[in-house]
Amino acid sequence: AQVLATSRFAANLLNRSPANVAILIGHGEAHGTGKADLRAELAASIERGAQLEQRGQLIRSMRNRELLRVAMAEVIDHLPVDQVGQQLSDLWDVVVNTALVVAEQALPGPVSLAIIALGRWGGRELTYGSDADLMVVTSESDDPDLQRLGEERLSLMRRLLQSSSVDPGLELDLGLRPEGKKGPMLRSLKSTLAYYQRWAQPWEAQALLRARFGGGDRGLADQFLSQINWFRYPAQGLDATAASSIRRLKARMETERIGRGVDPRNHVKLGPGGLSDVEWTVQMLQLQHGHQLAGLRVTGTLAALEAAQDAGLINQVEATRLRAAFEMASRIRNGNNLLAHRDANLIPANAQDLGHLAQALGYPRGQGSTLADDWHRTARLAKGVTDRVFWASQ
Repeated sequence: AQVLATSRFAANLLNRSPANVAILIGHGEAHGTGKADLRAELAASIERGAQLEQRGQLIRSMRNRELLRVAMAEVIDHLPVDQVGQQLSDLWDVVVNTALVVAEQALPGPVSLAIIALGRWGGRELTYGSDADLMVVTSESDDPDLQRLGEERLSLMRRLLQSSSVDPGLELDLGLRPEGKKGPMLRSLKSTLAYYQRWAQPWEAQALLRARFGGGDRGLADQFLSQINWFRYPAQGLDATAASSIRRLKARMETERIGRGVDPRNHVKLGPGGLSDVEWTVQMLQLQHGHQLAGLRVTGTLAALEAAQDAGLINQVEATRLRAAFEMASRIRNGNNLLAHRDANLIPANAQDLGHLAQALGYPRGQGSTLADDWHRTARLAKGVTDRVFWASQ
């Protein structure tokens, strides 16, 4: 009753597969299944699927069940936001890697693909509404037939995850790859490294701060990740030109993407003190000091923030303010997703929706305005840190 009354998102997932209500029989199971167990379970399931379409359905059905499990844990026990992000990211790891295995079995051949997780997936900070940002590196470069095979395998993997059925598809976003949407879907390791050496822009180094192994050929992925460290952690830090370029990009992005008529204070992603402020502040510190400080060479925002505090780059009060804004903004986004509100990034303008969001986040009934006030205060304090560290740093 609590789940169905609180979360339209969970109710929709349960409606697609009512048998998944069995998750509630053992309440402890609601806190998630281990990544290794999920991988083994899914591998055994797809072996029973004779057809590609059936195997894709099995992957999506398991993902549907695990999404519901995490959503139920958040609704019932207010699962901490870092655990939500970790469990959702582990789930994406398993389903993406399994889909690639199925594609390799359907299209065999001597070509290896390495999936590089990026964005929130790379940082293990996914929310319910997040796509999976990634890029793909292949071991082959000269043989056009092998390159074509790699592209066909990648396309099949995407179709397996995106196919329309009872269970929702998983969107794979390759927009952060070299040359963006204009570039090839995958590149050889040699070609990818050459691109970053010759053509890449400062924001692309920033995007690689959250790059990690996502699936496929682990050895190939490790080669790529080790050989881009010079770019994402520059030896001399950011020069003034690169830092200015990143600041201009952030300002333009916020101007263009916050909708017309929206109060920026209520936008928990791009508004002052929101997720963007926290993430870009931390990433600026990683770009400037990551070469010298090994603790900053991590993909998670909060882990990097803790390392920055330990290294004395920001003080305890500043770190606490950024952490509080990151966690509260993430909780609000997850709450909006659970309630199926139109825009997960906004504090609802409608009083009834705001009240429902507040209750979903553990506030007493009738405390919607308290939630809004709490966010505005938290964001204001975080913005002060961003103003000093991100906008004024040299």
